[in-house]
Amino acid sequence: MKNHKVIFFMILLAVPLTLGFLTSCGGGGETLAGRYVCTEHWNEDMVGRISFEFRDDGTVRQSPMGGDGTYEISDGYVTVVNDLLEDGITLKIEGNSLRIANPMGDVVYTKE
Repeated sequence: MKNHKVIFFMILLAVPLTLGFLTSCGGGGETLAGRYVCTEHWNEDMVGRISFEFRDDGTVRQSPMGGDGTYEISDGYVTVVNDLLEDGITLKIEGNSLRIANPMGDVVYTKE
């Protein structure tokens, strides 16, 4: 009887931990939904002027240039392909920020 109680207790502990792990690793549908504004750029004039609007349906709009396209999330990175970035651009997801490593200086977009 004690073994059943121990097993039941272990299951009760395992379920929330497993759910937490799955959601933190993107077990549900991954999304970046929201507006990300340039907060760091090697060309300081670009800070605050460029943004990406990510939508839940997998589409994205880059402003002010108006590039509409799609995005895909994989292994901690998001790849954006749009009218302006036909070959795509890959940004590293860092919490509420997206980073592009660049030898001239990183470019960072932060969620509003």
